[in-house]
Amino acid sequence: MWLAPDPDAPFRVLTQAVADAFPAYPPYGGQFPDPVPHLTIADRGPPEAMHAAEQQLQRALPIRSIAGSVTLLTELPTGRWDQTATFFLRPR
Repeated sequence: MWLAPDPDAPFRVLTQAVADAFPAYPPYGGQFPDPVPHLTIADRGPPEAMHAAEQQLQRALPIRSIAGSVTLLTELPTGRWDQTATFFLRPR
């Protein structure tokens, strides 16, 4: 379950800028030629739990926010993710 930003263009530009800066490390290992900007809410779980999460989330929409930073995540050998670094975005 995920949410898409609206508009998504700023996130697409940011993703492309990072990909251009680090061509040896494409987003998602290059698995997706045009990654869809999104916020993962839930990934896997019993159908009842996923449905309950969706119902709760629906009541909170729309969510309004401004992205002030991005975080670099590194996958550990265990399959878990570690927050490696945070980069603050400059306001326009």
